[in-house]
Amino acid sequence: MNANKIKTVIQELVRELVELKYQDIYEQDYEKITSAPAIQEAIESYGQVLTMPPNSAFENIDIYETDNPNKIQVDFDLWFNNKKSDLTLSCAVYDDGKKGKYSIENIHML
Repeated sequence: MNANKIKTVIQELVRELVELKYQDIYEQDYEKITSAPAIQEAIESYGQVLTMPPNSAFENIDIYETDNPNKIQVDFDLWFNNKKSDLTLSCAVYDDGKKGKYSIENIHML
């Protein structure tokens, strides 16, 4: 899968998280593993303000191959109060032949 496509999918997803669009995120989620309230709880329970990372942060996405050539696993550290945190977004990114799809699997501390 194209690295730029992965970066774009993650940037758009993080932007929606920062904008608190939890229901929209859930509705666009490919597999719907994590509910909108669970996403909201994971972000809000951190106790700080989620902020958009600098563009350079998206060069450090942890990418893991899977057996499915159209699916990769991703871990991305979220930023709070303009600083990298230990709260990690874990999701799958799918190559659908267009702009790509995501599925949030977990938001947790690593």
